[in-house]
Amino acid sequence: MCNEVVVQVDQMLERQQQLLSLAEQQAWDAFSEGIEHYRQQMILLMEMDIHPLEETRRREVTARLAHLLTENARLMQHIPVRLAALRSEISALQKTRHSARAYNEISLG
Repeated sequence: MCNEVVVQVDQMLERQQQLLSLAEQQAWDAFSEGIEHYRQQMILLMEMDIHPLEETRRREVTARLAHLLTENARLMQHIPVRLAALRSEISALQKTRHSARAYNEISLG
């Protein structure tokens, strides 16, 4: 069980770094696809019970989980930035649509 948890945490850390790199590159399509899988894996990880582990192994896993949470916080900092950019894009699209509608009304009216 311990090895399973350690492997899963290590895989999550690796996936976090990939997602962080995608966010920094603003490769949002790939980021969006990857973040959903990451979320699902985090849920599975949270459901694992580490209490049956021997004390030393539990400390090791706990330290890895703490590192995972720290890195997760770094990753999540990119989400509000992306949401702000999307809001801006949506606003620009709405303005373009309103302008086109006004132009059509004038042209046809």
